[in-house]
Amino acid sequence: LTQSIVGRGVYALPLGWWYEVFSNAAANKEDHIHVVCTEDMAETPEVVMEDVTKFLGLPEFDFSNVTNVGRYNVGGHRGYDKVTETRDDDGGGEEEDTKGSTLPKYQDTSPSASDVDLLAVTDALRNELIHFYHPYNERLFQLIGKRCPWK
Repeated sequence: LTQSIVGRGVYALPLGWWYEVFSNAAANKEDHIHVVCTEDMAETPEVVMEDVTKFLGLPEFDFSNVTNVGRYNVGGHRGYDKVTETRDDDGGGEEEDTKGSTLPKYQDTSPSASDVDLLAVTDALRNELIHFYHPYNERLFQLIGKRCPWK
């Protein structure tokens, strides 16, 4: 199960194992594992990066020059070699970063759902998957102490 496409979405199983490994090393599992919901990274990247920086014990850092440019590994792109550009209403030009340097403005070129050949999922299959994942997701949310915004 854990090697299948469906099994890869059962995050609670491997994460539970890691929490068990670290349970003897610290009073709180949160001392060793920090979980980020990708939806949070998309919605509030500055907050997420600040939280990760604090968790790692690193000095404060302004990530806006990175988070304002775009995201990697989204919109059908694989790997981290291409920025998925953020939408820009004026369609281009340049902007100034926090140090006064000029950066190109980016436009989101990621394919929309209508542009990508997606696997059709019937309502019946979608409901079956929701019911299958529900107990695993609830266990995950219990482990990490927060809920990811999934259905």
